[in-house]
Amino acid sequence: MSLGARACIAAFLSLAACSVAPIDEGTIVVTLSTSEAIVSPQAPATISVTARNQSQERVTWGRGSSSCQLTLAVLTPAGQRYAADVRACTEDLVEQGLDAGATRTETFEWGGEAYQGGEMIFLAADSYRLIANAGQKGESQGLDLQLVRP
Repeated sequence: MSLGARACIAAFLSLAACSVAPIDEGTIVVTLSTSEAIVSPQAPATISVTARNQSQERVTWGRGSSSCQLTLAVLTPAGQRYAADVRACTEDLVEQGLDAGATRTETFEWGGEAYQGGEMIFLAADSYRLIANAGQKGESQGLDLQLVRP
């Protein structure tokens, strides 16, 4: 194959790759915060999760409950990731997303609960990192909390 043909193929492939690029990283910025550093089942932390669309267009990330569009997960010291979203949600089915420039905040209570294989488990006393998501479009930095048991 000639050098010119290789250059043509390389140029075509790079254009094709650009045309199917996913939403730019940083379009949806997700943050989480709490005033608690130490939590227990008897004194759970209230965690605020906020997603902000920094783009000029609506961004969607799936279909689900209109009241529970953001999610919370817990990372264990062993590297396991569990859902930590223990909330009552509406049973409607809507497109989840944010309009251009919009912000959405949801709150969670967390005192060491997690879901493993669809079953609720209670994590042992240890340090855990919480992560929040807006579907696959945005993920927060980790928030470290100490879980204690009486």
